[in-house]
Amino acid sequence: QRAREAGIENRTSDSEIDFWTFVQLSRILETEQEREEEALVHQLMKEFNFSQKEVDDFRAVFLGKMHEVREAERDERREGDDKVVKLRGLPRDDVLRLARGLGMSLLGESRQKLERELKKIGCTETQPLDFPGFLRFMSWLTTVDVLGKKNAD
Repeated sequence: QRAREAGIENRTSDSEIDFWTFVQLSRILETEQEREEEALVHQLMKEFNFSQKEVDDFRAVFLGKMHEVREAERDERREGDDKVVKLRGLPRDDVLRLARGLGMSLLGESRQKLERELKKIGCTETQPLDFPGFLRFMSWLTTVDVLGKKNAD
């Protein structure tokens, strides 16, 4: 039915689609998802008072980390099985490493705050952090005392 709505003619039976119909439907779905994500990013940009340059910089950091993760997984696949996994975001462990790299302590109360925030924005062991979630995470990092200096006075 979705194929007919998109104006795609299907020459096989009602329960089957051919390869090119599948490709067209996949592209339509991907385009819809990209538009939805961009609308959400624009909304978050306003909500957090980020400039377009800041969002672009955050996207560069996010994509850079995604590239690092893909390279590491590709190297692991050379050593192990050839399972292909398409990443839809940053795995939770990599988000934790990023937070540690930014100077955040991953011990005690700081770790608990970080765990609660990751869960709140939908980043779990099985659900990676997408770019809108990454923006939420970056905004949250600006509101917490990452280095523990506020209590040092």
